[in-house]
Formats: sequence, C-alpha cells, structure tokens
Amino acid sequence: MMVTETSIVKKNHQIPRIINPKIAQKLIEKISMTDIAHQLTISTSTVIRKLNDFHFECNFSHLPEIMPLDVKTVR
Repeated sequence: MMVTETSIVKKNHQIPRIINPKIAQKLIEKISMTDIAHQLTISTSTVIRKLNDFHFECNFSHLPEIMPLDVKTVR
C-alpha cells in the first residue's frame, strides 16, 4: 500500500483540504452539522472533529463597569 501527499489531500488523509474552510463557513452560517455533512458528502463526526479544532479565547480581564441586562418577569 502506498500513501502519497498531493496539493489536494494531505498525507494519510482522505478528505480534500478545500473541505475544511467550507465546514467552518457553514458552521458560522448556523447550518446543522447533519446538513453540513450531507451537503459536503462527509460524515457528521468529521464535522464535529473540525468544530472541536476551533479555539475560542475569552478575555475576562476587562469588563464594563455597568452591564445592562434585559430581564422579563414571568407571571
């Protein structure tokens, strides 16, 4: 068995490189993971893996003095 690397597919991978930005774009557009998988003909677990690759940074070192809240009362 031979494994090659091309400009389209990374070595030891089966999914083209162009799919990764497409997955990110569709996740930002709030499309369901199942729909993304169907549209790009990949598995839902691949979409979940790519979602887990994202790194979000939260900086809580600076918060505003006053934080407005919109609270509705329930009767």
